[in-house]
Amino acid sequence: MKKLIYLLFVTTILLSSCAKETSYLEAGVDTEGEGGSGGGTSTAALEGTKWKMTALLFGQEIAGQKVELDLLKDADACSKDNIMSFEKQGVFIFDEGATKCDSSDPQQEKGTWSLSADKKKLTLTSLALNDDTGPITYDVVATSTKLTLTVKETMTVTAEGQTITTTIYTTIVFAAHK
Repeated sequence: MKKLIYLLFVTTILLSSCAKETSYLEAGVDTEGEGGSGGGTSTAALEGTKWKMTALLFGQEIAGQKVELDLLKDADACSKDNIMSFEKQGVFIFDEGATKCDSSDPQQEKGTWSLSADKKKLTLTSLALNDDTGPITYDVVATSTKLTLTVKETMTVTAEGQTITTTIYTTIVFAAHK
């Protein structure tokens, strides 16, 4: 049993993931569409919006038992004033805010964003947010005041004749910023 617990602990540390939401972006007006009359795409719902992180949740669920930790609560103040904005044509900007954690970091970093056709997935390519230049696709839920991004990984591990399914996830919650 100790081996199984150790295996689950190590696996949890090695994976980065998140949870699922059930409501999605409302369709916006397609300002780039044919004749500019609007084709009902949802990209306009995010264009021109700015967001400030309010929670960074890391969690794990095993056999219906959920453990969750808000990493933002213990973060330095310099991490709590960062702003993220979604510009037109899929440009994403991460701004360090009034205080930087590392004075050598750039004030702003650009990346790209795209929303899936079904409005349920948001793909971001940003070194600042992903700590990598590769894209990460999040489940997305957005209202006019709140944006929630979630990534999750579910896996099944069998050891010593026991099978355990675990889901680890990361959820990033943002409040609208003016």
